[in-house]
Amino acid sequence: MIRKLLFSSICLLFMTTDVFALSIDLGVSVSQPSLLIRDSATDKVLAEMVDRAAIWPSISIKTRERYFGETNVGYSASVWAWYMNLDQQKVAGNEVNLGTSVKGYYAYLTPTIYYRFGDKYSMESSGWMGTVGFGMGVGYLNVRGDVITTETTPQRRQQIDNAGIGLSAGIFLEVIKQGWFLRITNFGPILGDKSFTLDLRDNSITFGKRFELDFSKW
Repeated sequence: MIRKLLFSSICLLFMTTDVFALSIDLGVSVSQPSLLIRDSATDKVLAEMVDRAAIWPSISIKTRERYFGETNVGYSASVWAWYMNLDQQKVAGNEVNLGTSVKGYYAYLTPTIYYRFGDKYSMESSGWMGTVGFGMGVGYLNVRGDVITTETTPQRRQQIDNAGIGLSAGIFLEVIKQGWFLRITNFGPILGDKSFTLDLRDNSITFGKRFELDFSKW
């Protein structure tokens, strides 16, 4: 039911948005993904896998900024995909190497609703602008590896081999000036089955330049 509602909302967003105009964000990100593994039956946390913070090139694509009437409340949809290689576990707040690792990749299509401080359109203003927003959509997650269930007694080594489509949600903060932006995001897909709920969080700080492509003029 939730997936059907999300699919309907995404279709409605694209139907009411000029899909021939896209924004391309190019930059560099300091990123640290984390994967929370919970027991599906009890929702109890079993383990948390993390990676060391690293610098990566970044590219994201989203539909052109649109607003509700004369308000500063806007909406758009963004697409993102990346891979991960998590080889640390978080135990009592510390990142430790237990000889475990989880590898895989993920992608999400997320409509977002946001509030813009300052001028509305980032490509048409030379002043400072700020944005705070929330998004919810669909995501794909593919992970394989093993973890040690550090939050259970007794601890055990558990194999993880999951792939599928689930919910994607997150928040972001952004500062923009003349197309240059600094953005803080926390987005990621959530995948559940009979055994585990896998919650991936991609925590990133990105600095880059925004470009707009208007295909209707080609």
